Amino acid sequence: MGNLDLDLGRYGVSTNLVTDASISSDGRLVVVRTYTVGIEFQLAEGMPLVNLSNLKGRPFPLDDGPQGEGITYRADNKAIMSIGERTPAFLYQGERDC
Repeated sequence: MGNLDLDLGRYGVSTNLVTDASISSDGRLVVVRTYTVGIEFQLAEGMPLVNLSNLKGRPFPLDDGPQGEGITYRADNKAIMSIGERTPAFLYQGERDC
């Protein structure tokens, strides 16, 4: 499997530093995160991940601290969960609105 290049600057992200990414349990959604922003992509059925860079993602702010790190989908895919590097760490959950 090769590398996937995403230009996050087109979403107003000041750095292309990705800290985590996750695929929904049904394989139709992908979320990529930076320290402060998540970007969600919707894949057509059977679409390979290599096509992700050709899709228009939906950016959304993350408010889980100054250095957010992890992101995943809840098992039912109706929420996105994120966590920062704070001690103690808090798990945040935001309902998906699309």
